[in-house]
Amino acid sequence: AATPPRGGASAAEEEGASSAAASAAAPSSALAARVQEAATLVVRADEAYAARETGLARSLLEEASALGLPDAARAEVRWRLARTLKELADEEKAAGQAGGSDGARKAAKQREKSLMLESLGAAREAVDLDGDQFGAHKWYAIALSITSAYDGVRAAIEQSFTVREHFEAAVRLAPADATSRHLLGLWFYEVAGLSWATRKVAAALFATPPTGSHAEALAHFEAAEALSPGFYLKNQVCLAKCSLALKDKPAARRWLASAAAMAPKSADDEASLAEAKKLLASL
Repeated sequence: AATPPRGGASAAEEEGASSAAASAAAPSSALAARVQEAATLVVRADEAYAARETGLARSLLEEASALGLPDAARAEVRWRLARTLKELADEEKAAGQAGGSDGARKAAKQREKSLMLESLGAAREAVDLDGDQFGAHKWYAIALSITSAYDGVRAAIEQSFTVREHFEAAVRLAPADATSRHLLGLWFYEVAGLSWATRKVAAALFATPPTGSHAEALAHFEAAEALSPGFYLKNQVCLAKCSLALKDKPAARRWLASAAAMAPKSADDEASLAEAKKLLASL
């Protein structure tokens, strides 16, 4: 499932923090005041999210959601809420993996699933409200790629085309956003690595099943790295994996050495760093 780098908002997301809210038509002073209040709450929520105060970010965005906003302004709020709920789901996932009783792990898993389904709903609403916001498409694709897997391989395959379409929309709307490009590359990488059994299921479902190659994935990962060098440790690990799949060991070593020298900024980075070191030692 697609997972973006954890941390503050991307440059493209920061630029959009209040753009739609500020530009939304305001036919009355009361509506204008609500739009301005929402813009302030969005800025505070972005700051809280960047500081990993995820619960606070959620509260601020839910407060903004209740204001009665024009479509574009509400969409800005809703995709940010989807992003925040995804992070809260990740926290529940980590809690469930940390140990404890079977009951505690099951409860954490259920909370994780509930948060992700809520994230999906918020992101879908954002897309419906304003299809010109790249963040809405990006976070809808992320949430859909995760939640579709809850219903098994068949459901995940059925939704795979939709996931790709929304990642492509995010890239088209914000071509300078490295994260969106990385996630599109990850889609191609995961499709390229599908097992024989999964490919058989896909072939039975579609006349033209989803296809992707390591070469296509590599091109997207390279584009992401060119946009923002070193923005995400996992992107360099993915570059190395694609290089290995394409029998280019020298390139794989270069990317793994670069990744192994990076300082991790999150639990996701820690996992990617460990993988980079392990792969590098095996070459």
